Amino acid sequence: MLRDPVGGEVFPAVFSALSSEFDPSALSAIFASHQDHDIRSSLALWLEFNPKMRCYLSWLWGSFIPHFGGTAETFVTLPDEGADIALDGLSLRAVPAHYLYS
Repeated sequence: MLRDPVGGEVFPAVFSALSSEFDPSALSAIFASHQDHDIRSSLALWLEFNPKMRCYLSWLWGSFIPHFGGTAETFVTLPDEGADIALDGLSLRAVPAHYLYS
């Protein structure tokens, strides 16, 4: 899972650095902490390498972030109280951080 995968303008540098560590097509999920363009506008570029990747995000941003790319199946919205995320044999817990980013 990649958290807040950067804006499109720095995507090439981040992608290159990540690729030196492992195959980017192995990424199975993105976690979007909030909607800002500086952390979200590269979504379509990441999805080029794995169109089946899921993007976990607060329900609050569920109608906004899809404008950056993906399909209805890409997005998994999380309720305000948080939720468990099953990821490749791990169980991650998304917890609310009200008054911070969602």
